[in-house]
Amino acid sequence: MKYDTDMLGFMSLFDRVTRAKLKDCRIHNDTVIFIVDEGQIGKAIGKQKSNLLKLEKSINRKIKIVEFSSKPERFIKNLAYPARIKVLGGGEGSLSVKPENSNSKALFMGPRRKNVVFYESIMKKYFDINEIKVE
Repeated sequence: MKYDTDMLGFMSLFDRVTRAKLKDCRIHNDTVIFIVDEGQIGKAIGKQKSNLLKLEKSINRKIKIVEFSSKPERFIKNLAYPARIKVLGGGEGSLSVKPENSNSKALFMGPRRKNVVFYESIMKKYFDINEIKVE
């Protein structure tokens, strides 16, 4: 993935404000999503969301901070939050998930599966997962 100048600016600002170890940065639906290393989420958000609020004000966009996990089951849950999902398992490059209710399903899927496609693109980068199956 190539980063443009805006993205590099967001990443630099994130580093200055939070001092958390940034793993990746993406833009999805006009929201800037920062993925931080395991154990860095508290540092990234800050006390009483102070870092998150500073970033939102500086960038003038919604911000979502996601904690990476070396376990794909945990990472997809972090990525999908606030949608509540259960990971049913996976195999051969796929991961099966089941949203807990209809609101979570709508939130997880997005319009025309837009969110699922976005999650798949991130999962491909870090794991051998090419498809997310929604039950």
